[in-house]
Amino acid sequence: MTEQSFTLNSDLHGLSLKILPHALRPVPKLSQEMFSAFMEGMGSRVVYLNGYGYLTTVALDGIREDPRTPLTLEPAPHSTPRENWELHAQQYCKTLCTSLYENDYHLMNVEELANNIAEYKQTSALSFSYTMQPLIGAVGALAQLIQFCSAQNINDADRLVMTALQGSANASAEAGIALSKLVENVADNSDLKSAINAGNYEKIKTIPEGESFLEKFHAYLLEYGRGATTWFEAHQPTWSEEPEKGLKLIARYLDAGKNKAEESRKKSIANREQARTSLESHFQDNETLNQYKTLLESAEDYVFVIEGRARWQVNSVGAFRVPCVALGKKMVEQQLLDEVNDIFFFETQEIVELTKKQNNQKMRELLKNRKADLESWANLSPPSHLGESAPPAPNPIMEMMFGAEIAQPEDPLMLQGVGANPGVVRGRARVLKSLDEADNFEAGEIIVCQFTSPPWMPLFPMAGAIITDQGGMLSHAAIEAREFGLPCVVGTQTATSRIPDKAVVEMDGLKGTVRIISVD
Repeated sequence: MTEQSFTLNSDLHGLSLKILPHALRPVPKLSQEMFSAFMEGMGSRVVYLNGYGYLTTVALDGIREDPRTPLTLEPAPHSTPRENWELHAQQYCKTLCTSLYENDYHLMNVEELANNIAEYKQTSALSFSYTMQPLIGAVGALAQLIQFCSAQNINDADRLVMTALQGSANASAEAGIALSKLVENVADNSDLKSAINAGNYEKIKTIPEGESFLEKFHAYLLEYGRGATTWFEAHQPTWSEEPEKGLKLIARYLDAGKNKAEESRKKSIANREQARTSLESHFQDNETLNQYKTLLESAEDYVFVIEGRARWQVNSVGAFRVPCVALGKKMVEQQLLDEVNDIFFFETQEIVELTKKQNNQKMRELLKNRKADLESWANLSPPSHLGESAPPAPNPIMEMMFGAEIAQPEDPLMLQGVGANPGVVRGRARVLKSLDEADNFEAGEIIVCQFTSPPWMPLFPMAGAIITDQGGMLSHAAIEAREFGLPCVVGTQTATSRIPDKAVVEMDGLKGTVRIISVD
């Protein structure tokens, strides 16, 4: 469907609306409320049209929006972005999320828990706000380095700089590497492999080393499996709720027969050193070289900070889901809802009314209509901009994070994006609109997705390459593709809609091109 499906209300007069990065799927009411709280906590406003989130910006003179007061954060006391993240902001995130993960919800009655949902939403919003606190310093240091190298007329300065910053430990890459190591522990145990392939928990327990494997697997889920699959979708189950998804992926690793995670890390480190050597070769005098080294040192921890932030953002979403699911279960027990996840189709005040058994039949009809709406909205094509003409172009660094519109070739079999990591690959495309569709992902396939987030990382050691709709050189997919040595093209805008699943494609991670070769 087209832009005509998205009608603006009069209260949006004079505003420019830009679709939120990564908000390419509609979400139900409670997920909408959650992310609105996140953005309001940072002084911004989000509106939802047909379930899709749009960030508002004043575009006309004389138009004013109601002021929003950001959430109050404890000042960061340290001198570097890494310290401010690791020793300050991340500690607040852990404390806030743990308070939601580990609360004794079973001790609360249904009305008490419903009345607390708004407070829990604000707790997760506060955690999300802390993830942004060290970002200004980290982005600023990176911007200075890229601008300095670009001023030296270095070709592909942004790509070289980002490659020069890869290869260090970060929260997203650790998820893929940790799962790879878990697989190594069972690779030589045929009985255990067979039980894992079958997803049979009870059989796993009866096999020698099975209990040990499950203990390590559950520790993995506790560490990496409680985050939401995206930044917006609190209504989607996490791996910790559905551990069989993790088992299926481990089975895929075992079928692949070769663990590429450590090999890829070594390649990433080698690429980093090569990029640094290349950059240094462009500086003809010691003064310029020393300036570069000082800026490089300041930007050194960019990936560490940005990926730690990403992980705790999705954890903030996953943490909010915990009390919502606890309440949903209580409401099912009292026959107020038919399914636990139905709770996400209501606003917080509606949930309170429902637990008081007010307008129960009306609420059920509302639920039916909202489910139908969400299913219908998923078929829409949300425009990237709505309302008045957009304000001046954003900071170039922001475009490098979230992407910009790129002119597409006239050839219907060609797509153009941003070349985020070099390499030419021809292979079978696996189009994944969500992680739920990755159960049968095969080693060596080229992931074609809208964007990635930290929970996607266990797929990367098995992938042949990455192609995304959204994102730029600094996007999550681009950063982690470089970490795992995967050719990568981001920001194609339409790859998931134009590339048929299982089509053979050829992509060039330097030129940013994708060609559809054949379709099954």
